[in-house]
Amino acid sequence: MIAISSDVHGEADTFEACLDHARSRGATEHWLLGDIVSGTHPDRSACLARQRCTVVVAGNHDMAVSRTGPSYIAHGEWDAVHGLELVERTRTALDVDQHAWLAGLPHQHVTDDAHCTHATAWSPIDFLETVDEVAAHSILADRRLAFVGHHHELFPWKWQDVE
Repeated sequence: MIAISSDVHGEADTFEACLDHARSRGATEHWLLGDIVSGTHPDRSACLARQRCTVVVAGNHDMAVSRTGPSYIAHGEWDAVHGLELVERTRTALDVDQHAWLAGLPHQHVTDDAHCTHATAWSPIDFLETVDEVAAHSILADRRLAFVGHHHELFPWKWQDVE
């Protein structure tokens, strides 16, 4: 069985409890769909992800901390003001190896049946907010199953066969 998590945001104690719970329920793999860091314990969260997750993809917070270039975090006025402070605080909490590991994480993970990403098939920061965007993601992902983090809430989409 595979357990899937997303958006840890540095909450290492909660993340560890989720990992333990999934293992106790029979999960033999744990896939993490990004946003490992930021929050109170980004260093511990990164360690847990490296040690205990079989698949890890980068989220926009992970990219903002580990990569240079365009902002991966700014989604509005709050993020524009507080995002840089959060990025800098997180950067100083991580060691060189953790930075390198985060920088090397892929944007997506694809298996024969599943497409896993933090945000969308085309962007590590965009949200899937409309049925048309979900349809576009599904076409680009081209897999029977799609797992997407980033929203901080669960909302399943079920596609019916279309002729």
